[in-house]
Order: sequence, then structure tokens, then C-alpha cells
Amino acid sequence: MKKIICIVFVLMAVGLIGCYFYVNSVDEQALIDEAKNRVLLEITTPDRIEFSGLQFLPNDYAADEKISGSVCGFIDAKMPDGTYAGKIKVAVRVKSNGENIMAGRALIALIGLPDSYRYEAKWQELCKGYEPE
Repeated sequence: MKKIICIVFVLMAVGLIGCYFYVNSVDEQALIDEAKNRVLLEITTPDRIEFSGLQFLPNDYAADEKISGSVCGFIDAKMPDGTYAGKIKVAVRVKSNGENIMAGRALIALIGLPDSYRYEAKWQELCKGYEPE
């Protein structure tokens, strides 16, 4: 009986060690790249928006979240007829559990619109440290 209990504990220990190494072997840069791509796909409107200067700004690292941060940047918006419509500030909160990217809703504010002040403070909070390229 003692042998069986020892074998069970050894197998559990090996399993826990294997899980630890698997979780810590996730390629952080690949996750960041996937986050950027996911954000681009979620925000893009065909033939209307061109992106410039998107950056990933990591801001939280926790045991249950492998990566957490914001994708920030500006978008040059164009009307369907091709005329320039202005700059749009973009901030997207991104979280990852080490395997899946979970992008939050895009926070988009058209600079100069009457209600853009509502988004400005949140954008500043999420995009602290943003430096245009």
C-alpha cells in the first residue's frame, strides 16, 4: 500500500514540474505579435482605415495572466470616397493566459469630436509610455 502511495506522489510531482516548464516555455514575443494581429483584424474596416505606429505596451504580469497590456496607436481614417477623415486614437486592452489572446473591445476616439474627451483620459491611462515611431 505504501508503494502505491509513493508512486502516486512521484507521478503527481513529475506532472506538476512538467506543467511548470510548459507554462514558462510560452514564447512571449509570439503572443505579443498575435495580440497585434488580432487587434488589427478586429479594428480593420476594408478600404477605410490605414494603421500607423501600433505598439504593444505590457503593463501587468501575473501568475494567472501570462501577458496583459494595451495595443496603442493612431489610425489615419479615410472616407469611402478616399478623402482624409482625420486621426483616430486607438487603445485595445489585451490579455493572454499563455495560450490564447483575449482582446478587449477597442477604445476608439476620433480626435476633435465633441465626446472625444471621454476617451482621452482612458487612452492616456492605457497608453502611458506610448511613443510614436
